[in-house]
Amino acid sequence: MAKKVRLGLIGLGYIGKIHLLGARSAPLCLDAPPVLAQYVSLLTTHPEQNRTYAESLGFETVHSDLDKFLDQGLDGVDICTPNSMHFSQAKAALERGIPVYCEKPMTMDAKEAKALVDLAGARCVANQVALTYRFHPSSLRAKAYVESGIIGDIIALRGHLFHSSYLDKDRPTSWRLQNSLSGGGALSDLGIHILDQMLYLAGGVSSLRAFTRTFVADRPVRKGSGDRIPVDVDDWALVEMQFASGASGTLEASRVYSGRDGSSIEVFGTKGSLVIAGGDSAWPTIHVFSDGTASRGKPVELDATKREILSLHPSAKMTVGGMVDAHMTSVLRFGLSISRKEATYPGAPDFRAALRCQEVLDAAYLSAEQDGERVQVS
Repeated sequence: MAKKVRLGLIGLGYIGKIHLLGARSAPLCLDAPPVLAQYVSLLTTHPEQNRTYAESLGFETVHSDLDKFLDQGLDGVDICTPNSMHFSQAKAALERGIPVYCEKPMTMDAKEAKALVDLAGARCVANQVALTYRFHPSSLRAKAYVESGIIGDIIALRGHLFHSSYLDKDRPTSWRLQNSLSGGGALSDLGIHILDQMLYLAGGVSSLRAFTRTFVADRPVRKGSGDRIPVDVDDWALVEMQFASGASGTLEASRVYSGRDGSSIEVFGTKGSLVIAGGDSAWPTIHVFSDGTASRGKPVELDATKREILSLHPSAKMTVGGMVDAHMTSVLRFGLSISRKEATYPGAPDFRAALRCQEVLDAAYLSAEQDGERVQVS
């Protein structure tokens, strides 16, 4: 029988609903999920406005006070608020010994991230960040290919994540377009997913150069408004990285590329290459130089950790879409950590993985401010 973990959700915006949709879909999409993530309480800044809606979604309690929310005996909390709020909310939960699942980026900078890593370690509680691209079946299998040595040592990586979501200059502003609330633009919001996959596959980054641009300088305060406010985050970013292993990498992220929405990572090795294309792909495309063949489903042995994570991902027949599937897998993996009293789990992006991403992001934005000067990564 599946174990149940009772979670509190902080924030019921777009991404909060995606987390909720993934968790609630699991019993239908998976034959026998080992854990059920039940969202039983909501923390919101507008409780009276959201109460009826929240109760219709099955929330047992609705709060506006963080302390009261955290002091009701939850098994864990899921943070889906604007980035500037993550640190204080996660810190408050960790100080009470409550496991934390947090949207990406985990914090506004590496200093905050390091503080949460240290606190989570001191309290020995489960911690995970929603770097969900790591949970796509193609990513898990790509990692297994790399570990098997079939493509040899990694020479270079090239990745991108493109959206067209902010190409419309009259799309109203949001907290995502204000640096004081988001900590960054396309790079920290989108590029972080590709960055985490690259770090997962190739290890740490030693230095980098980065360039960013903002193409839409101001946006309406609200739909149809003539009042516009400045945008101070990047619409586009390009990062050229040197990995500690000696490999090179390039990462491009954009919110203003029409007709190319999607992602891809190419990994080139001394014996072959592989491509992870999009979130819905179950297998990377692999080319092995020695036998000159290319295939998507070349057999690869998965270790127990990867097999378990893959078992939490819906099959092609039961998919709810690549994004929701990955969020489902991610939150279930967090639920297992809670039920097993594990602080972290191999292969899952914990707070330390989020810190590694944040160190690269901090260095990239510093480099961009210095017109692409090379910056060492902490």
